[in-house]
Amino acid sequence: MKKIIIVSMFIVLVIGCDISSVFENMPDIVFPPEKESTEYILQSGNPLFYFGFGVEELEFSDNTIRTGDFEYIVENGSVMLPMGNMEVVVSVRTLTFISPDVDPLVFVSL
Repeated sequence: MKKIIIVSMFIVLVIGCDISSVFENMPDIVFPPEKESTEYILQSGNPLFYFGFGVEELEFSDNTIRTGDFEYIVENGSVMLPMGNMEVVVSVRTLTFISPDVDPLVFVSL
């Protein structure tokens, strides 16, 4: 009878423990932080002059622009697109591509 009571008390003790705080201080190697990406949709401009093909949506995270199967790295405020090197301005709400002699290409976040 004592064994049953001791085992029951142990089970109740284990069930009542909160072990979630154990995982809070684990290194990022075990639980890597999630990378947040922002999706943008075309607001104005002609993507053919910048990408060489129609682009309606972009995803931006970790200095990388993704559209379809293509990825473009943003370095020092510029990005190499299929139609050449373009300036890019990234903000929370907009992603703007700038090239001489062409209207800016503006995407807004969803």
